[in-house]
Amino acid sequence: MRGAATGGNPILSLSLFQINDFEGVVRDTQRNLDLFTFVNEHTDREDFSWGLQQFRPYVLMMNTRAKASISLAQGKFADAIVEIERGREAIVDFLQQSNFPELVSKSAEIAFLDEWLEEVRAKRPLSKLEIMQREMETAIAKELYERAAELRDAIKLLKTQKQV
Repeated sequence: MRGAATGGNPILSLSLFQINDFEGVVRDTQRNLDLFTFVNEHTDREDFSWGLQQFRPYVLMMNTRAKASISLAQGKFADAIVEIERGREAIVDFLQQSNFPELVSKSAEIAFLDEWLEEVRAKRPLSKLEIMQREMETAIAKELYERAAELRDAIKLLKTQKQV
């Protein structure tokens, strides 16, 4: 029923994802999300609406994975992090507004996005400011106070330049 209800092949998004056609995944998942919304807004039958809505967390996760993967492929780690956080929040909001808010703590989709978010944050290249701050902490730990002071001054200068 899922394939017929969503108007397409139930494994299309997953297949597109496997071949790294992330734009295709975004297109397919967005079409499904739009359909879910349309049906929800235009039917009186809660059971029919939930028959589709129950798949919203998974489709939101796949949509998020595709959008974030596009950003990561372009080296835009900050944008990817924002996409993952936005997708996670959309799933949380949906589940909290559904008749089953307890599913938030049991959601495999949220758990996946949380893990992936940690992974992306850990792999994100450090900024010049972050590198200098770490070097300063290391210099202090090694009691290289002159080097630490130089780094402190350079960090202050860098922060001032960013504000201008």
